Amino acid sequence: MLRKLPLAIAIALAVAPFHSQALGLGKIKTRSVLNQPFDAEIQLLSVPPGELDGVRVNLATPEAFDRAGVDRPYLLSKLRFKTLRKANGDAAIEVFSRNSIQEPYLNFLVEVNWPRGRMVREFTVLLDPPLTTGRRAAAVTTPTSVTMPASAVSTRTVQPESMARVASDGEYGPVQRNETLWTIANGTRPAGASANQMMLAILKANPQAFAADNINTLKAGSILRIPSAEDVKALSAAEATQIANQQYADWKQGAVKTVAAPKTPDTPATTPIQQPATTSSVDEEARLKLSGSDVAGQSGAGEDAEAIKQELLAAQEKVITAESESDEIRGQMEEMQAELLDLKRLLELKDRQLSQLQAANDESMATAEETVEMVEETVEETIEETAED
Repeated sequence: MLRKLPLAIAIALAVAPFHSQALGLGKIKTRSVLNQPFDAEIQLLSVPPGELDGVRVNLATPEAFDRAGVDRPYLLSKLRFKTLRKANGDAAIEVFSRNSIQEPYLNFLVEVNWPRGRMVREFTVLLDPPLTTGRRAAAVTTPTSVTMPASAVSTRTVQPESMARVASDGEYGPVQRNETLWTIANGTRPAGASANQMMLAILKANPQAFAADNINTLKAGSILRIPSAEDVKALSAAEATQIANQQYADWKQGAVKTVAAPKTPDTPATTPIQQPATTSSVDEEARLKLSGSDVAGQSGAGEDAEAIKQELLAAQEKVITAESESDEIRGQMEEMQAELLDLKRLLELKDRQLSQLQAANDESMATAEETVEMVEETVEETIEETAED
């Protein structure tokens, strides 16, 4: 036992430097905003000089996303990764896209491979709108009340766009016309839950926010109650995906009947709304006098846009499924090619061994023949000498 102790200590001391020099990933720093090509940088830690060329960075495989419980929308396939050494000597990963990114929330897994190991790390990015926070705040610093005529559209207080997407005290809203339930679910889901699980949990917790019992019929202007993590995970990810796909198929085929929104009740002539002080009452009154036909047209356009977005999401899901299958087939082919290469190398090794054995055998045979000849000559000489005597 005492003899083994120095060996164990030596092994521990030999292994320790490798752990201390293991490659690591730091924080992600985003340099782009919404509706711009994505541009970000991830710190690469503990990369010795000369080893950066051996580091390979990619978006993680669909299987890795599934194991982590993270959705892998088609949008993420647009991300590109490149390692670089900055002027100050630090190593980094440049994450970029050639096309503009229109989703404010990105959640993705990065896979890093290097000669001594492999790592998968999750990153979450929230893209700011192009308008700066300071300019948004200046527009609402001194609100004033404006009288709205009785024929106005609604009685709610008009709020700046930056205040529309608020999630606090377990609530989210009001829902904007350009928002999809998938975007809301992906931005509010708990860790380990998929977007499909979150969408179905929101539907169950907020039936009044949907025109029918279907995730594709979310009403604009609704205030959503955000369900707990326990409620979200009541359905498994596989069950949620199956139900979500079925609801989309029903909605696309017209099996879901959307209930018409009730008419807005008459409102007092002095309903106050919040507007910036820099806008005159006369201009606001003229702008807010919308006819019923204009409102109906806007509502119809919003529903059409929502339908198109849902169809786009479904198409993206199909593309992701096809990509997953292609990746699986590609992986199997790579494994088969690797096995064939190993077999080829094994055959070459066997051929070399056989050649060596054959050469050795030929040499042995030649030596044996020479020995036999020498013995025969010796015997003949002995016989001749005996006969002469």
